[in-house]
Amino acid sequence: MKNQFSFSRSQQLGVVVWSVIIVGLIALLNVTYTSRMQQPFEVSRADMEYVQLAAENDRNSSEISYSENRPEFSYTLFDFDPNTIELSQWKQLGFSPKQAEAIINYRAKSGPFKTKEDLKKIYVISAEKYAELEPYILLKSNTSTESTNELIPLNTATVEELESIPGIGNFTAKNIVQKRTALGGFYSNTQLHEVYKMTEDLYQVLVESTTLNAAEIKTININTATKDEIDKHPYIDFAMTAAILKEREKTKITSLDFLLEKNILTAEGKEKVQPYIRFE
Repeated sequence: MKNQFSFSRSQQLGVVVWSVIIVGLIALLNVTYTSRMQQPFEVSRADMEYVQLAAENDRNSSEISYSENRPEFSYTLFDFDPNTIELSQWKQLGFSPKQAEAIINYRAKSGPFKTKEDLKKIYVISAEKYAELEPYILLKSNTSTESTNELIPLNTATVEELESIPGIGNFTAKNIVQKRTALGGFYSNTQLHEVYKMTEDLYQVLVESTTLNAAEIKTININTATKDEIDKHPYIDFAMTAAILKEREKTKITSLDFLLEKNILTAEGKEKVQPYIRFE
């Protein structure tokens, strides 16, 4: 019986050739598809840099927007009597309107304050805030009344004596003594304006309550003082010190006019520093 499924030699060769062609096409298509398909986690360097820059720009924009929209809160500390200051002054000390109202209401119901520590009882004044305010708290009941009619010597008064002046607290008294020590004493009441945190009200109180003796100030012998003794004075800067040391090597200094001639000192500056200089 004749085999119906047998192939001739030419047919067999044709099958082999077509098989090879089909396998080759499959392999070619697979390589082409793989080369064109993007790896799932593969990102070019340029793309990555772009993403990073975009993220950084968004973050900076957010920070700028927050900074621009964030309100700045600042306040000023000053000597105050908690029994007399008003709502606006409590706000100047750093309290919000509601906190200031709470303090005023507490004072109206439970006041007046007899000691500084009484302020600790107010719930809106934290321990940290009280510690910040304590040096500035001035209760009139704590000031001495014995010396109210006596003038305090400004150039020799102690911190305690200055505190005895109604309206002058420990903070202001210490600042006055510190400035006085640095200068060597006051020769004019106007110098009190140079004291840290000095207000016009405090200045007027001091002028009315103190006496000033310019003869009590400490002076510098410009011809014999050391470099440090000259340079540490608040009214003498480094350029002035250098010029003074150089000038006295040549001759005895008898005035400060040579500093004016060298444009190192102004006429106003000479007027300020002159009371602290002697030429022995």
